Amino acid sequence: MKKLYWTYALAVVAFVACTSDEVSVVEHNDTVEPVAITFGAGSNRVHTRADLVGSAAAAALSNYFHVYGIKTVGGTAKTVYPDYVVEYDGRDGAGAAHSTASNSHGWEYVGLLSYPSQILHYWDYSADNFIFQAWSPTVGNATVTIDSPRSLTISAPTSQDLAQLYLADLVEVTKGATGTTNTFGGTVTFTFRNMSTKVRLGIYETVPGYSVSEITFRSAGGNFANSNSNALLDGTFNAADFATGGTYHVTYNATTGRAELDHVAPASSTLAGYFDFGTFDQGIIGTESTTPTWAGGSSAYRSVLPNEDHAADMTLYVDFTLTANDGSNDVLYVKGATATVPQSFMVWHPNYAYTYLFKITKDVNGTTGDEGVDPTKLYPITFDAVVKEEVEVTASEFELKD
Repeated sequence: MKKLYWTYALAVVAFVACTSDEVSVVEHNDTVEPVAITFGAGSNRVHTRADLVGSAAAAALSNYFHVYGIKTVGGTAKTVYPDYVVEYDGRDGAGAAHSTASNSHGWEYVGLLSYPSQILHYWDYSADNFIFQAWSPTVGNATVTIDSPRSLTISAPTSQDLAQLYLADLVEVTKGATGTTNTFGGTVTFTFRNMSTKVRLGIYETVPGYSVSEITFRSAGGNFANSNSNALLDGTFNAADFATGGTYHVTYNATTGRAELDHVAPASSTLAGYFDFGTFDQGIIGTESTTPTWAGGSSAYRSVLPNEDHAADMTLYVDFTLTANDGSNDVLYVKGATATVPQSFMVWHPNYAYTYLFKITKDVNGTTGDEGVDPTKLYPITFDAVVKEEVEVTASEFELKD
């Protein structure tokens, strides 16, 4: 897991992005006998540091995945796996590793009770290459349509359906290629990645001697009414549909093979003026970066759909109350404090978790007076002392006489 931190005048925005290492694979040398095509799988969940393999990967995938594969012979693409289901040891008649020619790592696609028409396929050494796509909806309701050997369409009614969908990196096996994970005659090993995005927002403060409470979230452009209940990030954002459900066209990065999602429905021209991170407590907020006050009431991430075509900066625009902790009941009302989240930090990729963490300090850019008129920042009251010395006055002489 990579942790990236960006610091602003008002805010610290921390992003947590999960990536994965490649899964190892057992390779086989070419032989004169037909070599069966077998499958293996690894999985990378959002928030985990290590790849899941074997039975742990199978559990993440609900013990099954789909595979579509073609081979290219003399420049002509020919389908090998039109849409096969591959199941793990113990499910639907699948056995242990090496129990059949089609099962090298516990993943089986021949002799399954629910898919009796699936047959064993072999590596074709007259082919130039094989291309494989794989996916697993697990227990969700996401649907996948095959568009081409290098593209899919996925539809997820809700963000939770997408959170339960795994897509594998594109696997292309080229004859004669060396130094690659997947080779001719070997097990085809897929690296699956979860397709949802996770987000959360937290705020904490470090103003000496004061507590911060009663945060009001505002919109500079009137995109929403002032909110004392929900944490709203102001600015042009793809509509709420983008965060709850939608249809995506899937292609693959030419270098890494990772799935890239392009939102196609609802229409990308539909925009909203904010993103809602959920309810925000109006009590005293946290004072440490490790224990901020979280939108939604906990540090748990919220599942949303990827938003890879986001095109605008967004702004946290707030008022809040400062209360002295010395028993004096001194109260300050700070208005118009802002922090900008750049557009690039609002681009949400699948299988990434993003944390937006804002810090209120004594250098906050809000004002305790009138916005646009009085100075911003908090200015401490300080004291000095001057002692006035006596001044000696010399009197004139006065003669007493008539």
